[in-house]
Parts: sequence; C-alpha cells; structure tokens
Amino acid sequence: MGCGAATISNPARLQLSVNRNAQSVLIGDTINPNKEFKEQITATRRAAKITEIIPATDQHPAIEIVRSTRRTRTITAQNNSDGSVRLLVPARASQAEINDALASLLPRLERQRTQRTAARERFASDEYLVQRAEFLMNTYLPELLELSEEERPVSIRWVSNQRTRWGSATPAVGRIRISDQLQGAPEYVVDSVLHHELCHFIEMNHNQRFRALEKRFPEYDKAQAFLGGMTFAASRITD
Repeated sequence: MGCGAATISNPARLQLSVNRNAQSVLIGDTINPNKEFKEQITATRRAAKITEIIPATDQHPAIEIVRSTRRTRTITAQNNSDGSVRLLVPARASQAEINDALASLLPRLERQRTQRTAARERFASDEYLVQRAEFLMNTYLPELLELSEEERPVSIRWVSNQRTRWGSATPAVGRIRISDQLQGAPEYVVDSVLHHELCHFIEMNHNQRFRALEKRFPEYDKAQAFLGGMTFAASRITD
C-alpha cells in the first residue's frame, strides 16, 4: 500500500479510512468523493434547521428566523454583523409566538446596536485617546504635569499605517501615534500602550528607570498577555 492509505484488514467490518492522495473517503467497499461526503453531512445538519427570511422594511431590519428541532422552548435573538437580526425559535413555534418575540426583542436589540455604535465611534476618536492620556498622566505619571506645555504630548492620534508596532512616540515634536488595530480592544489594553508611549516623554530609553515608570500601570502584565494573543492570532492568519 502507498503512503497515506489505511489498510482494511477485515472487510466484514465497517471501517472508515481517508486516502490523502486520492482525496476520497473509503467506507467498506464504496468510495465517495470528499465533496459528496461533506454534502451529506451538511444536508443532515440542515434538516435540523429551517430558515425563513423576512425582508427589511422602514420599521425593522431584515430578520432571519431559524427554526430548530433541537430548541424546544426558548426563543432568542441576536444582531448580525450585516445589520440583520437572527431569531432562533423552536421548530414548532407558532406565528403568534414569533410575532410576540419580535415585538419584545427587536427594541432591545436596536438599543444594543445603538449603544455599541456610539461606543465604537467614541472609542475610534482621537479625542478619546487624549482623554485617556490625561487620565494616565494624572493617575500614574504626575511628572509629566510638571513639564512645560512644549515638553508634553500635543498630538495624540489613531493611525492606520502602523502594522508592526502598537504605538510610537516622538517627544521632540510632542507626538504619540496609536495603531488603529487596537480599536475594539479592552480599554486597559489601549491604556497600557498609551502609558508606555507617555513614559518616553520622561525617559527615552528602555532602561531600568523606564521599566519602573511602565510598571506603575497596574494592569501592565494583563495587557501584555492580551497583546501577545493578538500578535499570535495575526501571525496565524498571515501564515
């Protein structure tokens, strides 16, 4: 037998082996292409769920109603990334039950969407970074408040052209830039990167003094772990 093919020692028993060279699935004496096998599995899964689509109107977004035989009582809803709503209902749910659920859940989902949009817009603004920097200076780096205005950061912005580092500082011109890849990360993570860049306005080099300033931020280690996870995830995508 060639490499990658499993041997069936007992034809009387039902056995499953994958021939990697031929890209096929061997079940007993029958050969089915992988594509066909996957389609059979997909069809079985779809049989347990029936989806209906209610088009969007001026009163509500598009609604995807998913009836599931596995769901017996509860009805839940969630916002989809494309702006539509998914409603998960038992297979035997009546139209009246669905209408009642929509009347109750749609306003709640709309509030959630509005709040998330507002938070995202605020988080993505340069003003937000300035506010966080002011908080960090007042709380952990009071030395910066003793510097003249010319020596403090005067420009703090999100940028989209930093893909290999989270932030950068240029004290000579009072500039801090934060990678927009951090938009959506927990606030303590953004604070940690900002704090690091602010430390450069007190100490340029990554020496012992700098590390002591950096460690004043109480969630430094936690933020570093999160950033390490982001870096790892990004490397997996590009590999």
